[in-house]
Amino acid sequence: MTRILHLIFDRKRTIITLFLLVFAYGIYSYFVIPKQDMPEIDPPYMVISITAPSVNAKDMKKEILDDIEKVVLTFEDVTDVDTTIYDNFSYMIVSMSYSTPKPGDLSKQIFDKINELELSENISSMTYSSNFDDPHIIYALHSDTLSEIELLDYASALKNDLILLDEIHEVLIDSVFQKEVVITLDQTLLDTYGLDISEIYQLLYANAINIPLGGINTIYGTISITGNTDINQLSDLESITVIPEIPTISDEVRLSDLGTIELKDTSKKIYEFNGEKAVFVSVRFSKDIDFTKLGDTVTTIKNDFLSETNNEIEIGEMLFLPDYVESQINSVFYSLLLAIGVVLIVVFIGIGFRNSLLIIITIPLIIFGTVGILYISNFELHKLTIVGLIVAIGILVDNSIVITEGIKRNIDTGMPKVEGAKQAIRDNFWPVLSSTLTTIAAFIVIVLLPGFLGKIVSSMPLTVIIAISLSYVVSMVLSPLLAVIFLKKSKRKKAHASVHEKNIKKMIGFIIKYPMIWILVSIITLVGVVYYAFSTLPLDLYPNDERSVLYIDFENEELGSLESSKTLSDSIINIIKEESSLEGYAASIGGDLPNFHFSARYMNDLSHLGRIYIDLDMDEEQLLDYKKILEEECASIEGAKITVNVLELSPPVPDLRVTLSANTPEELDLLSASIFTEIKELDEVKTYTITQNLQSPKYVVHYDFDAISAAYLTKAQVASTIAYTLNGFDLEIFSFNEEIINVSLHTDIVDVTALLDITVYSEILDSDIPLHTLITIEEVIDYTVIHRQNNSDVSFMDLYYSDDATLSELEQKVMDIISEYELGDVTVKYSGENSMFEEISEDLIRASIIAIILIYIIMFIQFNNFVKPLIVYATIPLSFTGSFLFLLLFNTPITATSLIGMVSLIGVTVNNGILLVEYISRRHKEGMYVKEACIESVYLRFRPIMLTSLTTILGLIPLLLNGGNFFRPLAITFMGGMVSSTLLTLFIVPSIYYLMYKPEKFQA
Repeated sequence: MTRILHLIFDRKRTIITLFLLVFAYGIYSYFVIPKQDMPEIDPPYMVISITAPSVNAKDMKKEILDDIEKVVLTFEDVTDVDTTIYDNFSYMIVSMSYSTPKPGDLSKQIFDKINELELSENISSMTYSSNFDDPHIIYALHSDTLSEIELLDYASALKNDLILLDEIHEVLIDSVFQKEVVITLDQTLLDTYGLDISEIYQLLYANAINIPLGGINTIYGTISITGNTDINQLSDLESITVIPEIPTISDEVRLSDLGTIELKDTSKKIYEFNGEKAVFVSVRFSKDIDFTKLGDTVTTIKNDFLSETNNEIEIGEMLFLPDYVESQINSVFYSLLLAIGVVLIVVFIGIGFRNSLLIIITIPLIIFGTVGILYISNFELHKLTIVGLIVAIGILVDNSIVITEGIKRNIDTGMPKVEGAKQAIRDNFWPVLSSTLTTIAAFIVIVLLPGFLGKIVSSMPLTVIIAISLSYVVSMVLSPLLAVIFLKKSKRKKAHASVHEKNIKKMIGFIIKYPMIWILVSIITLVGVVYYAFSTLPLDLYPNDERSVLYIDFENEELGSLESSKTLSDSIINIIKEESSLEGYAASIGGDLPNFHFSARYMNDLSHLGRIYIDLDMDEEQLLDYKKILEEECASIEGAKITVNVLELSPPVPDLRVTLSANTPEELDLLSASIFTEIKELDEVKTYTITQNLQSPKYVVHYDFDAISAAYLTKAQVASTIAYTLNGFDLEIFSFNEEIINVSLHTDIVDVTALLDITVYSEILDSDIPLHTLITIEEVIDYTVIHRQNNSDVSFMDLYYSDDATLSELEQKVMDIISEYELGDVTVKYSGENSMFEEISEDLIRASIIAIILIYIIMFIQFNNFVKPLIVYATIPLSFTGSFLFLLLFNTPITATSLIGMVSLIGVTVNNGILLVEYISRRHKEGMYVKEACIESVYLRFRPIMLTSLTTILGLIPLLLNGGNFFRPLAITFMGGMVSSTLLTLFIVPSIYYLMYKPEKFQA
């Protein structure tokens, strides 16, 4: 070390220049580093959609979904498989762990594995999607006068302008417009001519197919001959001959003679923006770009585009993240500047102008140096990284304070400046390194947290680690160089110092005299505060996003009716439009809106579902109050399930979900209906939604096999005739504007009576046999919707507790109700906030244990002693007293970030304890008795400990005031823990040391 110290002071100009270069690069990095609001969360799930015409819900479950679910559940990273089954259709949401490295690749593997199954031939289509990344801008092109196709053309033109920007990764158009040629055949005419729909399908297919014709050998080689059939006009379809003219017997019959042929918009979904028809354009930026700069460029392109359209359309902003990101980054950075200011004031008061000047110089260097390292490492600058800097502010000055104080003390005792600086480095190099490493150990386990929590918060502790590592280098290299330049020997006032010294030592001696009393009081206080906190404080693991947005999901009880769902949507919108703070709204009837936030659960495109996105001008408190009002007003709308939601910084999880599962839906129906009826009457329940299997009327065909055989037919022929008549055919034979669009061929059958009148052609009898002579149709009540989870049928109830209750009280009341029932084969599962809390707690406890082990190893190396690290450990659990006490004082819910703050304390609270035990051991080793060594060490470390603790505590005040629901609990638990740990370090650590070593002097 001696050689290194000589090198540092011999090359001080070079070293100072290097630090200046680091500072300059950090400033440059701040302007070019990508800026975002929060770490991007890509929802790790896939959606599998399966269409099987003519297959009812129960048969689809048995013949198709059961095998698929079993295959999906064999994948280790799959956490849940939620399936909703309808007649003819089903969709499956496959949720994966947030620790899954590449959800998209896993989705493909799952789908490939499914395709290896021998599945029912009734499946007409099976698709999957896994790209649910949130866009950064969503524009709504809307108009009340233009048609959907005109809006779509404008959206395509805007997309072409936007995609020219290199920084834009993807532009997607969401339009409900669906062009289709619809051929509706008149069943009566088909019967008249002895035709059926399958013959028309074969005729169309045969007329459209291009068959290779071969070639002719010539002197020029083989010349190919091809045929080309282009059907690109409706007249081409209309003129297709179905029955040729037979002179004197029958006229020619063309396709147009058998029904209608139209080019129609057949979409089963409606998009609206502020009450007008809309097409949405979603913009996703490339990674590693600055949102705040790109926003202005995109806005310019949009405005130029609008000017070219002569105001024929309007473009609304459903989502525009660049402006929001800029305001959020500025707000948090403003908190960072306030934190720096607070720390500088504390340092100035604590150590005087000259000493504080050294700290003032190093803080900007460390902050911008950290930004530079983040930039080099391809990280973004967002709220969590800046919060990491705020948390680190008070910690990173500790090292410089310790070194500066040591140098100042050595100079005041008469040492030359350079020698005093070197001696301070020698004395503090290992203790400060140990304290730095213990802090890193606590934060590094947070970086490595699994799941959603780890993904969202990892950049915060990583920033802290970088900052305090850099601060250690600065304190050991730059701070001593600056101290040699700026510090001077003080003129000490002995009388004042002796009075001060006498009072402090007297207080310390009194406390050390009764160690067991203080230790016992600390433990009792800890147990009492923790118990009271968990008994009274609400649990809100992931608070709301700060955007002033609500969204409403509705489910119409009338299935299959888009018109009814539109009426329901209008009823909700009429309520919304009465709010004066309304900025705008977007609505989707018949399915989901474009992805706008990862916490909004996927919604399939079905006519009875819908979602409304509401943009408001409110603060958080007003938004939550308005949410309650909306819930009450929407509750009065009958015939629908309606939920009002806020954007959350977590996956969509209710307060409490009660799930009943069984092997068949029949086992669930009566039991779940009775249980859920009782639960919803509980006083602790504020709002609820119930999801159960649904039964409705159905038709069952009974085949008369004797009659079918007598007609020389088979059951398959009869069944296929029914299926073709009801489901029609789809074929791609029509070209429109150089685009192949679907042709839908179906009959005009609309009721059962008309179905019985159709005929089946018997080739042997050469006659048409009416269906009513071959089958009978019975009306029954059966399942039309079946809900499943993880290969079992389920019914579940989502509960939200009232303002006068707690989640624990609600869960206990629900469990009491269910305990009164004979469940048989039905199983009950409780999930929601409590289960998420248990999962997070397990992860954090595991991380804490690892951190404690790492810290023990570091301290053992430092002290070369098994017992002394345990003395410092006393400050860890007892510091939680202050964390929970502050949560109670500020009436703050227990959140994931408050728990993160407590885990972070493990590494920070031991720092002062390490230095204090080091001082006590050194003086004990020099021959002092234990009590004298404790008193002398606490006196010498009193001001540095108080100063470093105050900088950490007070530096978090801006985060406490401006951190919102997400960061405020972290500041509260950290500040409270630091307050209690400071007192524990000064009083409990020397008390325990005295208790353990008082019979004898320290032995090296």
